[in-house]
Amino acid sequence: MNFDMKRVEGIDVLRGLSIFGMLLSGIVPFSGLPPWMYHIQTPPPSHQFDPSVAGISWVDMVFPIFIFCMGLSIPLALSKSIAKQDTLHDILSKVSKRYIQMVIFAIALGHLLPAALAGKAYWSFSLLGLEWSGVDHQVFGLLSLLALSLWLGRHSSNSLIKQGLGFGLIIVLVFVGQKLYGKNFSVRNQDIIILILANVYFLGTLLYISWRKYDVNPYLIFISCLIGQIIIKSEAFQALSWPESLGWFFQPFMIHYLLLLWPAVALGELMLQQKEKLSAFKKSSKSGGLWVLMLPVFVILVLGTMVYRPDPIFYAGLLILNVIIARWGIKMLPDFDKVIKLGAYLIMVGILMEPLEGGIKKDPVTFSYLLLSGGLSTYLLLVAQFICVNYPNKRLVGIFKDAGSSAIMAYVSINLFLFPLLKISGLWPLYRGPYFTQSPWIGVGTSILITLLAMKAVQFAGEKKLIWKL
Repeated sequence: MNFDMKRVEGIDVLRGLSIFGMLLSGIVPFSGLPPWMYHIQTPPPSHQFDPSVAGISWVDMVFPIFIFCMGLSIPLALSKSIAKQDTLHDILSKVSKRYIQMVIFAIALGHLLPAALAGKAYWSFSLLGLEWSGVDHQVFGLLSLLALSLWLGRHSSNSLIKQGLGFGLIIVLVFVGQKLYGKNFSVRNQDIIILILANVYFLGTLLYISWRKYDVNPYLIFISCLIGQIIIKSEAFQALSWPESLGWFFQPFMIHYLLLLWPAVALGELMLQQKEKLSAFKKSSKSGGLWVLMLPVFVILVLGTMVYRPDPIFYAGLLILNVIIARWGIKMLPDFDKVIKLGAYLIMVGILMEPLEGGIKKDPVTFSYLLLSGGLSTYLLLVAQFICVNYPNKRLVGIFKDAGSSAIMAYVSINLFLFPLLKISGLWPLYRGPYFTQSPWIGVGTSILITLLAMKAVQFAGEKKLIWKL
């Protein structure tokens, strides 16, 4: 693997894959597709949330993959500070600053996205038989993108001034949204995904510091995360009332994701310790490469099982196949035996625990969901790094890598950039024409193209040194 101290390209590609899934799942046709094209617990045609439905689809995997990548990055981000023996105060100051920025960003998105605006649109017109409605909403979105770029951008000069201007423009836009569109400001209007990421990042970082700086046993930390899950899931805890003063920025359910994050943190630390193995995939045999390329087939097989939840005998076969794949991988790629074992163990335990909580579920989150998605993410990381090492100059690889390295910008690229441009330019009907609902699989194809175009725009921004730092 390429264990660069600043970036591990495989992590960026895997994070880019997660972003691709997040964006795509939010814009595919709302009807006409099979259940595995949506969150399993919001099945078509009504898409009403049903907590009794068990199973996960690829859509349910994209968020845990992103959390897994965040866990991998924590040791890479903090290793220099710990190696330099920075004081706990200095480290916590950096971590707390980033946490606060992420919380503010989550609240900002809750008020700045065009879809979040309430009230009427003020600028609509017809031209050449085409309708332009809500143009002011789209301009609002583009101005929001400008404000966020000034606030979060890595500026070569006058950075504090530009960041201040950006934050000031965000305040102005929130005020405009309140006065013109009735979008009242509230800290509870948030992007919940970003808020969960902020809290999981903060808590995970504290756990990592306790391990690396104070020698707390990492297995003890994992057991503590497991105990935390059990406590939060207990009826006694569920009966408690969580304080309103804390609820707007933190909820106990967010602790669940530490069970997914911590194995990723441990894997990130392992990557640091083995950074001398820069070209292991280059030196691997053709059989080793074949094994890596077979992993996506196994991942798809596991997800297919979790969608349809067939006879228990099939689960037994899946467990046996998992062991065979792990043993073969360790033989072909002995340099990565610990990585392969981690993935295999997480998958095995996740499958075994699947029936214990009434099936695997994203919400309320189950042990099997967290552990299984962690194991599959481990295998996908090997695939991503293999691709980066052996096919570094492929355009599609570059798009995913660059979108993954600028994940926050990519996350808003469709709603704050591409959709507003399509609507202002009059090209929106070409994307959302009648075919979109009448031929939903064609709609999926165009949605894939739109998602790749948004990620390409993020890559272009990076090439022009427009990079967000959060």
